[in-house]
Amino acid sequence: MNPLWYDRLSRRERIFLLLTVTLASLAGWYRLVWTPFAQAWTQVESRQADAAQQRKALPAASQPDAPRLADAHQWVPAQEVAGLLDRLTQKSSGLRLVGMVVRPPHRLVFCPQGGGPAGADALFRHELTLTWEGGYPALLTYLSQIDHLPWQMDWDHLDYQVTHPPQATLLLQLHFLSVRRSLFVE
Repeated sequence: MNPLWYDRLSRRERIFLLLTVTLASLAGWYRLVWTPFAQAWTQVESRQADAAQQRKALPAASQPDAPRLADAHQWVPAQEVAGLLDRLTQKSSGLRLVGMVVRPPHRLVFCPQGGGPAGADALFRHELTLTWEGGYPALLTYLSQIDHLPWQMDWDHLDYQVTHPPQATLLLQLHFLSVRRSLFVE
């Protein structure tokens, strides 16, 4: 049997060869894998930091509800929030309220010591999800009633599905602005 080339090497030469191959492999990995990854990571972090700075620097007008922040007459007055909830959930002929989800309010603006419009110290965005069952004409009438409320209500999502003809399910996600934090009596 013919001895292999590394079998003829001394122990010191084998260790030196092992270290050389290991260092060459690590240098190749560093050059071909780690360096491009580190550069890409740095670019991603700098883009995220730039985006965060740009978001902070954006004026309030770039927020989705910004045009309405100055229009206090479109907000739901604090004393009428509970009444609005009643009007949104009141029973109509041919409709049945199946579900209602009230999400926690989101504070849009904070004005210390009541320095905001209409003497408010904060402005809140309230989000509701209402699920109704009924026929198409009754659901259409309900949506028209919501549209004709005296306050600005924005529909975020509307899902209409016919379950058992002519019955259908309407899922409506909407939001409105108010100076009152709670939808219910405080």
